Amino acid sequence: MAEQNKLTETGMTRRDFLTLTAKGAAGALLSSSLPLLPKTYAQEISDNKRGLYMTSWTAQCWRPDTPGWRLREELVRLLTSTDLNAVVIDVVDTRPLFPESVREFVSILKKQGIWCIARVVVTQNNEFAHLYPGSILRRKSSGQPWSCQGVIGIDPASRTLWDYTVEMSQRAIDFNFDEIQYDYIRFPADCKAREARFPVWDGKKSRRQVMSEFFKYLTETVRAANPRTILSIDVFGDAILKEYSNKSKEEVGQFYEDMVNYFDVISPMVYPSHFIPNFRKIPVPAAEPYNAVYQSMKYFVSYLQANHVRAKVRPWLQYFSVSNFRTHKTVDYDECMILDQRRALDDLGITGFLYWDPSNKYNRGAFKSR
Repeated sequence: MAEQNKLTETGMTRRDFLTLTAKGAAGALLSSSLPLLPKTYAQEISDNKRGLYMTSWTAQCWRPDTPGWRLREELVRLLTSTDLNAVVIDVVDTRPLFPESVREFVSILKKQGIWCIARVVVTQNNEFAHLYPGSILRRKSSGQPWSCQGVIGIDPASRTLWDYTVEMSQRAIDFNFDEIQYDYIRFPADCKAREARFPVWDGKKSRRQVMSEFFKYLTETVRAANPRTILSIDVFGDAILKEYSNKSKEEVGQFYEDMVNYFDVISPMVYPSHFIPNFRKIPVPAAEPYNAVYQSMKYFVSYLQANHVRAKVRPWLQYFSVSNFRTHKTVDYDECMILDQRRALDDLGITGFLYWDPSNKYNRGAFKSR
């Protein structure tokens, strides 16, 4: 079959990866205790990485006559003249994004001491859906592909997806990225997810078990070939709350008690605007960024410390303005509000973070000079 014979651009086939995994199961390469990276190294790379998100389109604008060139140059200036020292760049979004211009850009950034993180979207991918229609979600009512904001959903239980994600990780590593960050690596929870029918998952295993097995397979297989590559995961801000119910966690299959055993860094999206009104008795969380971030993070920080796990936390912070969740109140984020989020992390002893703005327009300040 074409699927079985498909080669990655690096020359490594799925069979190569499966062979590595099989050897690991025998104890030659892999270890369930994951001792491949020293804990101190995971601590260092997590606690000291302060970055921002950059789209692949922005990263590709290397010529002065391209529309995004000035934007890219401004982001490079921020990365090299402020206390920022990391960047997250899309390599898989609705499709793979591996142009040579991005490989060259990563090399340029790394020469200037910038930590480069490849963002890989996992269970929403239109190109994968086209290549492997047997793994896509479908609407129960019509049988048509289930999608969210125009992107087709993929069954997380699909072993084809697992292998594909390993391949995309390997391509990112070949592009010289320091870290792979997995986003949307979960069961769907939005866009009327209850209407989705799963072609592979039969419901016999719990969603938690499916995702735990996926996490294990992915991280062990990638580490078998690349032991020093850091692997991180994005999660909902709610997912790290003490009161976040098992029912809510089971819906997406992401339990932080499992994730800390497989990933080096957990990146919760603790955007104040995404918390419901009166969260921790805060009437409008978006209007009180310090309290929203501090209250959302404090339990997870204590959990990590008390359990002495290998994973570290590096949260996503809000660098955009949007209506607060379930309200019509829009809070315009200025420099002070952005700094308030950082101040909350400082008070919790967290020195690593990532700024998210889908437009990549980080012109509101809040950066500290080197």
